[in-house]
Amino acid sequence: MIGVFDMVDQGIAQELGVPVEEYINVIENCSYWEAYYIVTVIWNERKDKYDRAKEIYNSCKEKFLKGE
Repeated sequence: MIGVFDMVDQGIAQELGVPVEEYINVIENCSYWEAYYIVTVIWNERKDKYDRAKEIYNSCKEKFLKGE
């Protein structure tokens, strides 16, 4: 059985075009407001803000990979 949060993680990762495991690792290392922006933009299907959400995600990913 899959939980609600697992489904949300899968959906957001799919929209970002990344594996779920990567998404979870990166989003856990974003600030609260960065994670909030990414999740709410995609959850609310704000297509006009997807590019910005992806930029923030990629910025968080770079920080995560550098170990910051």
